[in-house]
Amino acid sequence: MQVRATLGLLQAAILALVPVLIVPLAARVVGHSYPVWEAFKFSGLLFAAGIVFFFGAVFWSSLLGGEFSAIAVSGISALFAFTAQDYLYRWIPSFRFSYFNMSAFLGGYDLLDRTTGLLGGWPWTGIVKSLCAAGLLFWTSTAIVDRRDF
Repeated sequence: MQVRATLGLLQAAILALVPVLIVPLAARVVGHSYPVWEAFKFSGLLFAAGIVFFFGAVFWSSLLGGEFSAIAVSGISALFAFTAQDYLYRWIPSFRFSYFNMSAFLGGYDLLDRTTGLLGGWPWTGIVKSLCAAGLLFWTSTAIVDRRDF
């Protein structure tokens, strides 16, 4: 289980670094410049949020036994994460004032300078929440697999 998770994290990190390579090069092709550090910031947000979805899929695959059931439930969970702000959070009193939007988190919406398109910092609370959620999903997955009698 740990080897599979480590390889998955490595693959997620490599995929998250693709924009660091492509965005500055594509900007040069069209005659503009884009700082590599800014592309790295967005890649970091992509990785921080992406590992939650990765470990969500690991969780469902350790919980469900079917061949395609984990894939289906993981897809539904991802859809729920991106759309819950539309129908769930407004009904929970504690979330009314701490509105969370996954798309805004991935894009660094709160810290985005609208004139330059660059991030003014890192959304540390969102990153910490993502890492905690990923850690909890991983810990739960390993506990489920360890208790299973093969």
